[in-house]
Amino acid sequence: MVDNSVGIKTYSGGRGIRPRTFDDLFDEVQRSFGDWIRPFFESFPSLSMFEPWPSDTRIPYVNIEETENEYNMSVELPGVSKDDIEVKVTDDNVVEISGKRSEEKKETKGNYLRQERSSYNFHRSVSLPEEINGDKVEARVENGVLYLRLPKKEDASRKVKKVEIK
Repeated sequence: MVDNSVGIKTYSGGRGIRPRTFDDLFDEVQRSFGDWIRPFFESFPSLSMFEPWPSDTRIPYVNIEETENEYNMSVELPGVSKDDIEVKVTDDNVVEISGKRSEEKKETKGNYLRQERSSYNFHRSVSLPEEINGDKVEARVENGVLYLRLPKKEDASRKVKKVEIK
């Protein structure tokens, strides 16, 4: 619905009229793109695994810091316990972080019952430029953040040599 007096597109979602937010716009673009591209992927069954933006999979935010001997990575996973996280380091220097977050809230007051469930999967792959010593990788979860210490292989660590200028 468009209010011509101010020219702002609004939604009425059962609780009156509210202005559109950026999230509303993003969701609409994502749905439109999915509706447009889905027939292409459905026409090639072998490509169906590449369907854009599966609705139940999220990509967590990652920060990576490189030092001379290691990579330090932090991954934001609020509300996810360490038992629901899986970390893999492949031979081709890819760090894969995946898992599932499930939550159930139940509230009972007299004859009133309110129950909500939510869950989503998450997955993130990060390709690193140098070989990682997979046997010495350390991981810990603290306050909703997964911290990874990824030591470089000894022969892959950078050796600095001063070059003489002639």
